[in-house]
Amino acid sequence: MKYTSKQGSGPDLFTDDFTYVPKLTSTQKQSQSGIGIYLQDQIEYDAWRLTAGLRHDWVDNKYSVDGSRFNRDDSETTARAALGYVLPNGMMPYVSYGTAFVSNPGVIINLGGTNTAAMPTLGKQWEAGVKYEIPGQNATITAAVFNIDQENATVYETSSGLNLLRQLDLRSRGFELEATASLDNGWNFIASYSYNDVEITKLTAETLGNQLNSSPYHMFSLWADYEVQSGPLEGLGVGAGVRYVGSSFGDNVHTPVLNNEARTFVDASARYDLGAANPNFEGVRLQLNATNLFNEVEQLCTTGFCYFDEGRKVVASVRYRF
Repeated sequence: MKYTSKQGSGPDLFTDDFTYVPKLTSTQKQSQSGIGIYLQDQIEYDAWRLTAGLRHDWVDNKYSVDGSRFNRDDSETTARAALGYVLPNGMMPYVSYGTAFVSNPGVIINLGGTNTAAMPTLGKQWEAGVKYEIPGQNATITAAVFNIDQENATVYETSSGLNLLRQLDLRSRGFELEATASLDNGWNFIASYSYNDVEITKLTAETLGNQLNSSPYHMFSLWADYEVQSGPLEGLGVGAGVRYVGSSFGDNVHTPVLNNEARTFVDASARYDLGAANPNFEGVRLQLNATNLFNEVEQLCTTGFCYFDEGRKVVASVRYRF
């Protein structure tokens, strides 16, 4: 990863013709490289399922602020383990625990007023749940509860007159439900729901204990897909789905005017495998994907800055697999 950031400000930030360009007053450059090694194994013994993994990462950060150069190296060992038991009825309860390490781009100003590269985010997660395979059907249902603690996550904070890249600690708690089915008659279904309470456990006095901005408590999605199995339309597939994103806060101090309303988006797709009509075109697929089909565009605020939702997007593609 490599980037250069140049910023400037002056007494005349806006003019009638928008031609004023302030003098550049700050330049930041950063390059970041990393390498990791990992080992993972899954063991089956009778009805028991054990998964265990170990990983070690090294990250090298080089950055400069207005010509002053700095360097910092980070390394971390993380691990994960999960244990499940398959019951005779196809249900498998399980528990898992894991740690995480993610390097962050960006330069922050710490409490001492000096510049430093953003520290890596460290995480700890436990999860407990159940997976169920419906007998005689290619369908599964999963349910899980989780708790995730993160240290040194990154956010642009605007409370207390700040507009800086800051690092914070978070606690995320919630549960997830998901069902998938792939039926012999050409129908496929995916449904999911999640509840996520993302609490700020360390940042500023005004934000402590608040829900993280632009993090909805509720999210839901449903997708259905059908592919014609025989006849003149064999090879044709169509799909449609709905995505619900719950309301959220527009900044970490929960300023009411910045609150984000709940929104619902509709997506759709159509595809055709040319090989079904002519064996000479085996592996060629034409596809059309549309997201936010009805062009629902609302204000979306995050960390005190407001944007618009992405409008309708339609992508046509041709794919060939061989």
